[in-house]
Amino acid sequence: SVDSAFAGLAPMGGMSYVLARLKWNLGEFLALTGWQVRGSDLVYAGLLPHWISPEALPFLELTSEKQLEVSEWDARCLLDEHSLPLPDGFGDADSLPKWILPLVQHAFSAPSLPGIVERLRSLVKTGDPQKKNFARTCLDQMSKASPLALHVTLGLIRKSAQIYNSAYQANRQRRLDQDTASSVLREIMKLELRAQQRLLCSADAVLGLHARCTGRDVSDSLWSRQSIMEVVQEEVEDVIAKPPSPAAGEAA
Repeated sequence: SVDSAFAGLAPMGGMSYVLARLKWNLGEFLALTGWQVRGSDLVYAGLLPHWISPEALPFLELTSEKQLEVSEWDARCLLDEHSLPLPDGFGDADSLPKWILPLVQHAFSAPSLPGIVERLRSLVKTGDPQKKNFARTCLDQMSKASPLALHVTLGLIRKSAQIYNSAYQANRQRRLDQDTASSVLREIMKLELRAQQRLLCSADAVLGLHARCTGRDVSDSLWSRQSIMEVVQEEVEDVIAKPPSPAAGEAA
């Protein structure tokens, strides 16, 4: 899930791989704020390859019922068949208005979580109401998540970007072939799995998962760390980069 940090957890299932490759630092922005993206903006942001009108879903369901077992290629053809030309996106009334993209890139390209917060606070101090409201919304959203999980989430996204970029450079800046891309994805998913296993042993995960099951937010005073400033980098490295422990059941 993109907003796993709000449950005291980290991205899973290769989500770090996806988020690390988004333009304008949208990956960091979405994961750290839990910003909701809807409709065609999901495609424009790079999260999905297809846009299907809600009216097309009954026809897609009817087609899939008649072809319960299809190959990956046939499934792709079905999606293409029911996909429609993308409507305009990033409009002022859309979930990701175009005007916030420079603000996202400015704030969420900072090298650390405290740096991101500092840039957002600087935007709050500007005289521009749009910038001020955007920054306040981001800071308010981030205050609802586990500080430790936020640090780990950012660390995973940045580490995933390093792994992907290293493979891209080694491939002489060409599009990664399927085997290389699969190898990169596997490496990133192992990082995610180990980080998730370690976070699941924390009190924040228990608190966050209980709150999510009951439909509540966790007060920032209840997390194990009261603010992101209380999390030291060594803790984050222990979660992300510490060698796996087979005795603890961690994936090698």
